[in-house]
Amino acid sequence: MFDMERQKLLEQGKATLNVTVAGMRQRQDFMLEREETPYGKVPFLTCTRVLPLHELLKISEEFQLPVKCAGQKVFPKGKSPRDFAGQ
Repeated sequence: MFDMERQKLLEQGKATLNVTVAGMRQRQDFMLEREETPYGKVPFLTCTRVLPLHELLKISEEFQLPVKCAGQKVFPKGKSPRDFAGQ
């Protein structure tokens, strides 16, 4: 299920996801932004709002994509920028 959503997200470049902040469910907009790294261009889901770290980790694990928010970069468990270069 998430593979199809991940492909759709990579094609469209944006998504609205449900997150929990301070015990409240919210809908947050995420944009797909490609950042240049030594390994090549890496896609990051970015948001304009500050979100708790545990929510960023959850989103990163669900979609198997790195997430960048308020200066923090979060990768799925066991992955690094090298794994996402060129996607």
